[in-house]
Amino acid sequence: MKNPSSFKNILRLPAKSGFALVVTLVLMVLLSILALGMLGLSSITLRTSSVSSPQQQARANARMAMMIALAALQESTGPDQRVTASANLAGNATGSEITGPTPPVNNTNVDGTSKGLTTVYPGTRHWTGVWKPRASNPSLEIFTKTSAPTLVKWLVSGNETATASPGSIDYEINASGEVKLDSGGEPLATILVGANSVGTGSYANYVAAPLVKIKKSVNGDTTGKYAWWIGDEGTKSRINLGPALSPNVAVTYPGLSASRRAWETVNGYANYPQPGTSQSNLLKVVTTKEMEL
Repeated sequence: MKNPSSFKNILRLPAKSGFALVVTLVLMVLLSILALGMLGLSSITLRTSSVSSPQQQARANARMAMMIALAALQESTGPDQRVTASANLAGNATGSEITGPTPPVNNTNVDGTSKGLTTVYPGTRHWTGVWKPRASNPSLEIFTKTSAPTLVKWLVSGNETATASPGSIDYEINASGEVKLDSGGEPLATILVGANSVGTGSYANYVAAPLVKIKKSVNGDTTGKYAWWIGDEGTKSRINLGPALSPNVAVTYPGLSASRRAWETVNGYANYPQPGTSQSNLLKVVTTKEMEL
């Protein structure tokens, strides 16, 4: 009978050396790849956050400016007897629109008070002003006395804690379409309506609004700026006014519009067709670019 210990030695297989080392090396390579991937992902995330943070702050500043503008509009024009008009309402001695830094004429009410009209500059001539009647009892005196309007506010940024006037040369736009800078080299205003809206070379019709600094309540550091402007839609007229309806036609909403549009008084539109003509395509006109056709 054979020795049992020798029988066990016969069944024992030779061991494979180095298997544990190979597995360890493979795991180390996988962990290295995973670490490099996480490092790249974190760097991309940091770059993205560094870019999106200013964008989010700018959007928050713009949202705040819009809320301030809506509050100013509601506060200033809420009462029914308030009237709005553009700053270029002021005229010169011949009654024409003032185009340069010339003081307006006829700036005195019947009671000797000022109407609040000022000099206008390129960038401020389209600011919207709000006026109210100067009366102790407006609801009664409006029927017994000639109205004496008094300026309430200009609907533009900068009037939150101070007074921004269209007569201030600080907000003028020069012939190159640029705004003025302060002593520190920072712009005093920003252009909200520029060449892409009114055309190149028409800097006189640009709209600039004062820049208001946003400061921290802790140390007073500036974290951003905002600007807003409210335009007066009442200064626009329809370009697609159709011919007047005959008395036999039922009255509809289009028929309630004015019988003439007065576009012939605008430079370059002296021959623009008038209501009642055979120009049936007028009703198809929507934009000023289509007027050229």
